[in-house]
Amino acid sequence: LKIPGVSRYPQRVWVGDRFVESDSLLQGFRSSRFCFAIAGRKGGATRKFYDAVAHGCIPVVIMDQWRFSFSPFSGHVRHEDYAIFVPEERWLNDLPGVIRELEDMPYHKLAVRYRALRDVAPFLVYDRPDSHALGAVLLWELKGNCGINFPPDIHDERIYPV
Repeated sequence: LKIPGVSRYPQRVWVGDRFVESDSLLQGFRSSRFCFAIAGRKGGATRKFYDAVAHGCIPVVIMDQWRFSFSPFSGHVRHEDYAIFVPEERWLNDLPGVIRELEDMPYHKLAVRYRALRDVAPFLVYDRPDSHALGAVLLWELKGNCGINFPPDIHDERIYPV
């Protein structure tokens, strides 16, 4: 990736283009504002999206079909509130503009995205103590595939958004 070459702050850009030890990768996620989630081989999401969410890094999704085909809980989670979506064509043809837009994002907009990311992470990441991901998936599957409706005292929309 040519990101360091188009950034105004190349010393602050870290691109892992080879195997990276887990500790270094973890530090990279935790010390980054933005983490790129580029389409995988078959056009779908990669683990990088979930790694970014798990470590509090705003995902920059470079996949045109992600919101329509691959986004988890798309009917219940507003991914636009915490993630940034860049069309693949723009990524390929205007990388300097994309990077400048990210670098110039005002602090108050970053803060709004970080709060939304913090709030949505328990629904998207399984290995957190506050995770509701598995429960939400199970309830969603039961409701959608088994026709089971839950009484209000069992189903709490604030905890499981299905």
